[in-house]
Amino acid sequence: MHKSNKSTSMKRLLWVSIIGDVFFIDIFTKLLIKRFIPFYGEVVLIPGFLSITHLVNRGTVFGFFTNFGDGPFRFLFLLLSVLALLFIIYVFFKTSPDEIIANLSFSFIIGGALGNIFDRIVNKGVTDFIDIYYGNFHWPTFNFADTFITIGAILIIAEMIFTRKRRVCSLSS
Repeated sequence: MHKSNKSTSMKRLLWVSIIGDVFFIDIFTKLLIKRFIPFYGEVVLIPGFLSITHLVNRGTVFGFFTNFGDGPFRFLFLLLSVLALLFIIYVFFKTSPDEIIANLSFSFIIGGALGNIFDRIVNKGVTDFIDIYYGNFHWPTFNFADTFITIGAILIIAEMIFTRKRRVCSLSS
């Protein structure tokens, strides 16, 4: 194998390993929550601000559309999630492995999306447990997959805003 091809392969392997790490962290923490905290159970970490609360989101983002049951809407949402993931994977593999922020962003998003899609397929809902609140303000409960997806999205948007590059990768090559 040519030296530059080997270097490119090793860099790509690093990014793929981050995807695996994010997926593992997400699934492992969800298993811990299911094992040690009863459904609707709560462990207060910072009174008045942060709790670990065992919930299952059977709807979409932030629990929207939870009352649509197991019918076609849930299948459609899962299908759209998979299609979006496949597009991000395509863009990820078209991005140069040297694009650090872009690859880190895509790795976080792909790993997180895989975790939530896996959970949705296996458990018919996504286990959420990070509960942030203050007074009457209560953010929707979320998990590590959501956190990684959000960080990845913020990083990719920040790179697009703060760099002179017009785009992160070339989809035409």
